[in-house]
Amino acid sequence: MLRYAQTSGTTGGRKLIPITATAIRQHRRSQGLQSFAQYRLLPEAYAGRFLAIVSPAVEGRLETGTPFGSTSGFMYEHMPAAAAGLA
Repeated sequence: MLRYAQTSGTTGGRKLIPITATAIRQHRRSQGLQSFAQYRLLPEAYAGRFLAIVSPAVEGRLETGTPFGSTSGFMYEHMPAAAAGLA
């Protein structure tokens, strides 16, 4: 197990959801496919700058040292530099 995502707790207490390396690879693949399809349909959507609104990737650590936090923040921190406009 790589890390945990923390739910917002809207239906009760906050919960920790395990996020594995396989889950991250699958998420990146699906996001890449979605981005490619969107670009093919509307390339002007990728012109200019973008604003990313995410929660912190690491909001805390378990007693074992394993981090927990936002999946959106983790994906944002680990996106390719070209996708983040840093290249």
